[in-house]
Amino acid sequence: MLPLLLLIAPSFAQDCDSRALSKKITEASPVGVASVFEDLAACDSKKALRSAPEAFGRMIWTDRSVGALVAAIGLGQTDLVRDWIGQLRSDERSSAVAALGAACASKESVADFLVESHTVLGEKFWSQRWYRALSECRFESVQTLLTEAVDEVAGDRGRFLGVLEVFARNRGVGAVEKITALLQANEDEELAVYLVKTFADAAQVGSAEGQDAEATQAGVAAILQLAPGFSIRTLKQAQTTLLGMGAEAESKALAGTHFGHLMWDDGLLHYGLVAVETARCKGGKKTKMGVHTGALTEVGHRFPPVVKRESMAATQAAWAMTLSEKCKVDQVLEVFVSEKPLATADELAAWNQSQQETLGDRVVKKTLEFAEETPVHLD
Repeated sequence: MLPLLLLIAPSFAQDCDSRALSKKITEASPVGVASVFEDLAACDSKKALRSAPEAFGRMIWTDRSVGALVAAIGLGQTDLVRDWIGQLRSDERSSAVAALGAACASKESVADFLVESHTVLGEKFWSQRWYRALSECRFESVQTLLTEAVDEVAGDRGRFLGVLEVFARNRGVGAVEKITALLQANEDEELAVYLVKTFADAAQVGSAEGQDAEATQAGVAAILQLAPGFSIRTLKQAQTTLLGMGAEAESKALAGTHFGHLMWDDGLLHYGLVAVETARCKGGKKTKMGVHTGALTEVGHRFPPVVKRESMAATQAAWAMTLSEKCKVDQVLEVFVSEKPLATADELAAWNQSQQETLGDRVVKKTLEFAEETPVHLD
């Protein structure tokens, strides 16, 4: 069975000199012998079969070698090719396997070789990372292998993540349902972060062939569907993934999507906010404390850690706090924000009250309380 022979250009077969090419196999340099063997395989399959052991015995790995590998696979010399790749240094082997992966995109014979190698090599197929060659190899046999492998290696975290990336790149939109199911069944935050990244692999982000619009649309929809159940860390990765897929508006609004059930009728998220200014007047002999209570509102573009980070400057700009100015001392200001948005005005008032109660142990001469009616707002 010589499937590649059907693809030989007739003009080349008629014009080539198989005897001369056979002789050149023994004379070519270790670098040049690959090209000679490739030409001989296209010219005369029988002579190429006879010359294959000598050619591969002399050949060293260069970018030109992949043509000889593909030609030998087409001649049925799969064991010879596999053994030759197996004796390469690890970096050369990685390059050779990657080159076969690129060739596999258009040659089913290479796909069959890689599937066969999975059976023949066993553990080495994974440990030597042969599976990395399957990303662009979109034949049914390969896709079946990858789909089964995702489930088979689930217990080995390191291997699972590598196989999942290849699976997603290979299957495109067909991988989105599997990634979604894995996220829904998962309780491990670290794994969830990686799974969310994998939507970008399915969308072919960064691929030389261009991004897959269908997989992108499906991946964006899946992230938005799952967002309410994500942890903050996973949500941050989801933002990055959405940006990478070109879904800028969805990325920006992701916090609002996650906290949508806490959105008030005004279309804003409301956080409890307490600002405490401390003024040590008269050289510290008379300490005053001003406690400002109110709300911080946000449009749904920030997660709580960012809200907290920006709350100090926003509070100073929105609320008048002049206690230290009256004492002519430097201001000491603390700002406390609830861990997440609060669902109702009653919850917000209760949170503010609880923060005030924690301040009761502070030793001060005088405490002034200010109920701020105007919320601090982050656009």
